[in-house]
Amino acid sequence: MTVRHPIRGLFGGLVLGLGAGMLAVFLGAAVLGTWTVLGLILVFGLIGLLYALVMPPKRSGPR
Repeated sequence: MTVRHPIRGLFGGLVLGLGAGMLAVFLGAAVLGTWTVLGLILVFGLIGLLYALVMPPKRSGPR
C-alpha cells in the first residue's frame, strides 16, 4: 500500500518558507515588504506539498 503524507509536506514547506522569509527580513532582502515574506511562505508551502505528492514514497512494512 502506498502511504503519502501531503499534510506533513505542506507543513514542512510552510515552516521552511517562514524561515526563508525571516532571513529575507533580517538581511534586508524583502524588497516588497510583507508581500515578499508571504510570497516566500506560499511558494515553499506549495513546493513542500508537491514534493510530498510527486516523489516516490518510502517503502512500508517489513523489508
